[in-house]
Amino acid sequence: LSCVNRQFRLADNTTGWPKDARQCLLIHPEVEMENLIQMVRQEHPMVHMITNHVTVNDTVNIILAAGGTAICADAPAETAEITAISDALLLNTGTPSRDTLEAMLNAAREANRRSLPVVLDPVGAGASVFRGRILEQLLQEVQFSCIRGNRTEIAALCHAQVKSCGVEDAGAELPAEQIRQLSIRTGAVIAVSGETDLIAAAEQIQSVHTGTPLLKKITGAGCMESALIACWLGAGRKRNIRDSDVVCECMRWYGLMAEKAQQEMEQSGHVGTAAFRGWLMDEVSQSGNMA
Repeated sequence: LSCVNRQFRLADNTTGWPKDARQCLLIHPEVEMENLIQMVRQEHPMVHMITNHVTVNDTVNIILAAGGTAICADAPAETAEITAISDALLLNTGTPSRDTLEAMLNAAREANRRSLPVVLDPVGAGASVFRGRILEQLLQEVQFSCIRGNRTEIAALCHAQVKSCGVEDAGAELPAEQIRQLSIRTGAVIAVSGETDLIAAAEQIQSVHTGTPLLKKITGAGCMESALIACWLGAGRKRNIRDSDVVCECMRWYGLMAEKAQQEMEQSGHVGTAAFRGWLMDEVSQSGNMA
């Protein structure tokens, strides 16, 4: 084991939010970001995604860029069978329906039976009663490995009163203790994306300070992050690496890729949200010295 200086920070004992002091974690050297990037490229994990109709192209392409593969089967009759040949499962509630719920439950039961990582992206949580009921049923019947959303979505899962802005973050209040309790209640790593990313696993809360405001200017930035988390978890399970470590490093890496994308875009002189999206995909594909 080695002590590695991270960009994670301890939670303040009084407010529950991060201090400025850096945290030094005792972790296995294989959890270094560079090793995890190579691990994904070596393992080529396949992610079964049951996702929304808006960002599916971006999520598949970001997984391919990272070194994994993806399949997007959403017919209830085949989702369990597709999950059985996959390394991870991602459930995204961006465009929910009763048929989609049936497909998700069939796939998730098979993933749980096989001890595959299951990631939930509760897109639009708090936006409607129907969506809330679907999410409650998923939380009751599925053992998730990670739940990733913005603050408003995670606050809705914590049963807080939120003012929804659809699928966008409405800036809901989200005390660290609520995140920790949601992790304990669900048994999942809770990943909250924002200006500061927060990751809770039972008694431990960590924070990641990477990224750029441009991520809020493109649709699918959060969906792509969830897809990458599922991809990394699929590879990490093959190497017996702790889920919380994989999630933290994946989120930190994604933020760094976004920062590099913005820098490259600005240096190119062609600046805009569409250009940023392309640079982000390129940075992910080139990470790890991929030819």
